[in-house]
Amino acid sequence: LSSRNIDQFKNCTVIDGNLKIIQTTFDGDSYTNLEGLKREQLNVFKTVKEITGYLMVQGGNQAMSDLSFLSNLQVIHGRDLDMTSGYDFLVAERDGDVCHQSCSDEGCWGKGANKCLNCRSFKIDNSSNICIEDCTRAPMLYNAGNKLCKFCDEECLDSCYGEGPGNCTLCKHVTIRGQDNSTTCLNQCSEMFFAKENNICLPCSDKCAEGCTGPSDIVGIGGCNTCDLAIETKDELNKTIFRCLSDGTYRCPYNYYVTYISKETSIHLLGSEILMGSSACFHCDEMCEECFQGGNVNCKKCKYVKQDSACRLSCLNMFYPDENKDCQQCHEECQGGCYGPSKTQCNACNNFKVYLDKASWTDNHNNCTDPGVSCRQFNCTKTCPSDMTYTIKDPLSDGETTTLCVDESHPEVAARLAQQEDDNKKKTSIILGSVIGGVVLLAAALVLFGYCWCQRAKAQGKTAILTAKMTGYEDEVEPPVHF
Repeated sequence: LSSRNIDQFKNCTVIDGNLKIIQTTFDGDSYTNLEGLKREQLNVFKTVKEITGYLMVQGGNQAMSDLSFLSNLQVIHGRDLDMTSGYDFLVAERDGDVCHQSCSDEGCWGKGANKCLNCRSFKIDNSSNICIEDCTRAPMLYNAGNKLCKFCDEECLDSCYGEGPGNCTLCKHVTIRGQDNSTTCLNQCSEMFFAKENNICLPCSDKCAEGCTGPSDIVGIGGCNTCDLAIETKDELNKTIFRCLSDGTYRCPYNYYVTYISKETSIHLLGSEILMGSSACFHCDEMCEECFQGGNVNCKKCKYVKQDSACRLSCLNMFYPDENKDCQQCHEECQGGCYGPSKTQCNACNNFKVYLDKASWTDNHNNCTDPGVSCRQFNCTKTCPSDMTYTIKDPLSDGETTTLCVDESHPEVAARLAQQEDDNKKKTSIILGSVIGGVVLLAAALVLFGYCWCQRAKAQGKTAILTAKMTGYEDEVEPPVHF
C-alpha cells in the first residue's frame, strides 16, 4: 500500500488478494520520490468487508495507534496476520491500553467496543461491529438471537421486543390495533384511520373517502375528509351539513338529485374546498316529486300544481288545476278564481250570478253532503236570463257583493213586490181620497157661488126697485128674476 495506489481502494468492499501495510507506506521513499501516507488516508478502507488473501500490517508508526480504519472488515480468507516490530494488535496492550471488556479474548483493533475482533457477548447489528454485554444495556435494541442485538424500528419510543413496528413496547407517534388486538407503531395513522387523544388510530367510517379526522360520517372536522358521494342534510341547529353515503353507492335517495361539486360550490356551501371534485345529493325543491336539478322548474313531477313550466303550491288567481295538475285559465265570466273551465265553476262572477238550484237562494240543503260547492252551484253570465229579470245582492256569498239574478218567487223579491203592491194601494187610496175631496170641495164651492150669486141678484133687484121709487120710474122697473 502506498500513496500511489491508495485512491484505487475508494468505495471498495472486497480486496481480491493481499493487503500489505508496511513501514514505507508511512515513511515514503525518497529514492523513488514516493510520499508517505497520512493516518487519515487509511479511512478509505472503512468500506472494506472482505480480503480474499491475507492482511499484513508492519511497523510501529506512532500515527497508527489502532486499526479502526478496518472496523467493517468481516472476513480475511488467507487467515494470515503478519505483525512485526513488536506491535501486537491482537492483545493491543500498548502504553497501558487494553481492549474493551465487551471484546472476546481474540483481541481488538483498538480502544472501544467498536474495535473488537469478535464480541464476548453480543454484537450490535451486523454492520456496526459494536460489542455490548447485553441488548438491554442500550435503548432501542432487542435480542435477535445468535448473540446479535438489532435496532428497534424507528417508530418505537425507547424499546422493543422484536423486529418491526409491531413489536414496540411503546410508540413514538401513533398506534394502530389489529383485529387480533395486536399493535403496530406508525409515523401517522394510515389513510382510513384517525388518531384519538391517546394517539391510538381508530378506523374511519366506511363511508369516508381519503381518510378522516374522527368517527363521524359527516364531512368536516371530526368526520370524513371527503366522500365519493355526499348527501345534503340539516343538523340540530338547521345548519346545512353533508354526510357520506355508503361506500360504493352512487345513487341518490328518492327526491334527491346528484350534481358535481366545483371548487366555488364547495367554498360556498362549507367554507372550504373539502368537497371539491366530489358528487353530492341535494334535496329536490319542496314543490317537486323527484327532479333533474334544483329549483321548481326542474321537477320530474309536481307535488301540487304546475304553471308556466314551474311547480307551485297552487295556481295563480284566475287559474285552476286540471286532472294533470296543470293550471288552466278560468272562464272570462269568473272572478276571484275557479275550480274548473266552465262558467258554472267560478268562485265568484264578474257580472251576474244565477243559482242552478233555487234552494240555494235560502241555503236550504237538507240532503246536501257538500254545501260549499256542489249544492250551491251557480252560473256566471253577462246578463240575467229572461225568466229571471230581478236582481239582488247575494247574501250567501262570503265577502262578495255579487249581483244575483232571481225571479218573483225569491223571498226578497216577493217581499219587495208585496211591499210595492201595498205602496201602490196606499197611493191609490190617497189619490181617490184626494179626488173625492176635491170634488166635494168643488161642489161646495159651486153651491156657495150659486148662493152668493142669488143673493147678489136679489140685492140688485131691491136696489133697482128702491131707485125707481126714488126717481119715479117704479112702473118701468122689471121685477127681479128668482131661481
